[in-house]
Amino acid sequence: MWVWTLPVAFLAFGAMAYAGREGSVMGGDSLWKHFIAPNCSDRQSCRDFLIFTVPLARSVAYSAAAWLTSHFEKAPSKSEVTQAQPNRHDE
Repeated sequence: MWVWTLPVAFLAFGAMAYAGREGSVMGGDSLWKHFIAPNCSDRQSCRDFLIFTVPLARSVAYSAAAWLTSHFEKAPSKSEVTQAQPNRHDE
């Protein structure tokens, strides 16, 4: 469920590198556009989107599904648990 933490750090690294290239710490509106909604006529913008943003989106989706599954998974009934245990009288 914590798979998203590394891609967040990777995106932050990419954002800092981009801001350094552009000469601005927070890049303003362009930082958002560059990584979240890139203009694919600019190859650099599309490349950064695919390298930094897509892995983050995939890991967040995976983590959300894992969290939902763990919280809403049906617990086995008592009869299912006893049926799954081997019968000790047969030994």
